[in-house]
Amino acid sequence: MLGKIENLDETTQTGVIVSDSKSYNFALANWIAQVPAEMGDEVYFEVDGDNAVKVDLTAAYLLKSQAVKSRTIATLLALFLGLIGAHRFYLGYYKIGIARLLLQD
Repeated sequence: MLGKIENLDETTQTGVIVSDSKSYNFALANWIAQVPAEMGDEVYFEVDGDNAVKVDLTAAYLLKSQAVKSRTIATLLALFLGLIGAHRFYLGYYKIGIARLLLQD
């Protein structure tokens, strides 16, 4: 069953998962993911009465998203080396970067 962690109490090592407008209690001892549980995580779990067991993250939430390139570095490259297209190479637009180099007068 799919749900979302609505409440998590580190002191009691328990939490609440909401799925289809129904709440299920779970213990962190039933958490099987490799990363710590956080409020708001979308999870897959099995139901045992009113309790959730075998609670695991859905695949989309295993890794937190991070920016690959820095906007600040790209801006500085555009300001100082923009004429030769350095920022295009940094951002991965190699064809435009090469065209920029070839079209220099």
